[in-house]
Amino acid sequence: MPRNIRFLRLTLILVFTLILAGCSGGIPGVAPTPTGTSTPTETPAPTETPTPTVTPLPPVGVLLLPEGANPQLADRLQTFLAEEIPNAGMRFQVRPNLSASDFERENFQWVIAIPPFDNLGLLAASAPQTRFLAIGFNNLEAAANLAVLAQPEDWYVQQAFMAGYIGMVITPDWRAGMIRVNTPEGALEAQAFSNGSLFFCSSPSGNLACYSRYAPVYGYPIIAYGEPETTADEWPGVGRYMLGQYVDTIFISPEVHSDQLLRYLAQEEVEIIGTGAPLEDISAQWVCSLEFDMYQAFEDYWPEFASGADGTQINVPLAITHVNPDLLSPGRQQFIEQMLADVSSGYMVLVDETTVNIP
Repeated sequence: MPRNIRFLRLTLILVFTLILAGCSGGIPGVAPTPTGTSTPTETPAPTETPTPTVTPLPPVGVLLLPEGANPQLADRLQTFLAEEIPNAGMRFQVRPNLSASDFERENFQWVIAIPPFDNLGLLAASAPQTRFLAIGFNNLEAAANLAVLAQPEDWYVQQAFMAGYIGMVITPDWRAGMIRVNTPEGALEAQAFSNGSLFFCSSPSGNLACYSRYAPVYGYPIIAYGEPETTADEWPGVGRYMLGQYVDTIFISPEVHSDQLLRYLAQEEVEIIGTGAPLEDISAQWVCSLEFDMYQAFEDYWPEFASGADGTQINVPLAITHVNPDLLSPGRQQFIEQMLADVSSGYMVLVDETTVNIP
């Protein structure tokens, strides 16, 4: 076959092949590229956003400790309540003050308070859903939501009567006395101290004094006083007068505030009956204290308060504390406790106010 004819044939075959490829929509073996359309995607359904829940705080139990509160009582209460209040399912707080507006911001369930705090009764009345416990508020009356632990109305008379009784029990030859302040309360204390002394030492003849048997002979008890304005540095002068009367045991009224007097008497080996914790450096001469143990009364009453008891008025009994067994033996203390029970029960008339010379 001639060469030009073969070339022509090959050309025709190539042209024909190209025509077939165009009619089929593409080159064989190559996938056509899609145009103009997109693959549909599924849109997820919207989900609702959860609303956050607020967990309410537990209610609050408060220990109210105003400025000037008794530090020993405050420390013991705080230690006790720091455990008891959380165990009851409450938050524990210690605050120096509370007002009616505070109850709008916090859910106070319990308020335990010690003096000095004015108008605690009004605060309790303004918050009837809160239960209050007042410890040592002597001029406060209990209410439906307010319990009160307080000293009895004649607390200082009870102290003085028992001090006079103890003084005569422990002092040879009746040589006991008292130092007081020249106030109306001091005058009542003086008569109560004398009555307690004479109750133990007087003969049935009704003598108004217990006369010493050995020289120098004096009628006891001997009572000395200073004026309300007497300074702490001046009180030892009253102590010197008592030593001149050969007094061996002296009761110091709670109205007398003078560490100098106490140290002077201890230095002179006088035995002292007081009403609080003794100074450490005079403890060897401290017979005992006569006080109303508020903390012990609080501990005794706490289960009743925590169980939801209604407002209660409790007179805290007088107790003999800080006993020096070298000066007040256990046997004598047991004997004295019998008298103390009668005094605390109100079985005895401790003073006759119509005969007291009140300044």
